[in-house]
Amino acid sequence: MQIDPSAHEAWNYLGYTNRKLGNYHEALAAYDKALSLKPGYPDALEYRGEAYLGLSHIPDAKQAYLDLYAGDRKLADKLLNAMKAWVGAQRAAPGGASSGVDDFDHWIQERAQISAQTAMLTRAGTAASWR
Repeated sequence: MQIDPSAHEAWNYLGYTNRKLGNYHEALAAYDKALSLKPGYPDALEYRGEAYLGLSHIPDAKQAYLDLYAGDRKLADKLLNAMKAWVGAQRAAPGGASSGVDDFDHWIQERAQISAQTAMLTRAGTAASWR
């Protein structure tokens, strides 16, 4: 069986597998390859954001969310939920949360509020209001 090295989906799944195994650096490399083959690929952006969380690279995770928010609100919401779970896990860990975690939680809450306020401005939101 021949594997096509230009298949962005394959690189994305390789990243997914590595991320689930805790191999975050390898996952990021695979997501970067997927995104080099198909820039803006939403699935890779979301999964890469979760890999950044696994490495506690908060600025990169925030940027992944912002990139998704502009193009795929459903996946942006999925990443935002992963961010909320990450904050919860940090708070539950021995020693509790740091001020950096609290700042990130505040940022997440702001983004969730913005998302809720602007949901009706999307095509999906507009269609739902006509039902």
